[in-house]
Amino acid sequence: MGAFSIHLLALPPNPEVIAAVIQLTRGNFRLLGRLLTQMERVIAINKLQTLSVDVVETARENLVIRQA
Repeated sequence: MGAFSIHLLALPPNPEVIAAVIQLTRGNFRLLGRLLTQMERVIAINKLQTLSVDVVETARENLVIRQA
């Protein structure tokens, strides 16, 4: 398995964004990697300057996640 790199914004995210990512991934590192990749795509496509809960939610909608 190769290493991967995710490039998000240089500014630290606000606590709500961090909480949304933690709540969604529930400690699943594979899902975390997929979510961060989608977040990176959402930021790039929409040319955003800030990371928000909306970015997390949009990235989540683009993933196929099985609910437990």
